Amino acid sequence: MSEQGAIVGALTDGTGVSSITVPKLIKDFVADVLLSGAAALAAAQIVDVGSAIQNQQVAAFALIGAVVRAGYRTVLRWATTE
Repeated sequence: MSEQGAIVGALTDGTGVSSITVPKLIKDFVADVLLSGAAALAAAQIVDVGSAIQNQQVAAFALIGAVVRAGYRTVLRWATTE
């Protein structure tokens, strides 16, 4: 087994890394938006609905930033595949 094959076998179930498909990119994008959106809101000190209503612009910019970052990472993931 080649060195690369040994590494892939150690990091996966031995079947290798699956190719990236459109549904997988969409699923990763949605998960990324949810995770980074929550972190962005917490960093902006938006911790409940009341503070989100009072600071609508801050909440909107935090969520828009999360969507842009997730989109960038999704495109980067797509661009670096074979």
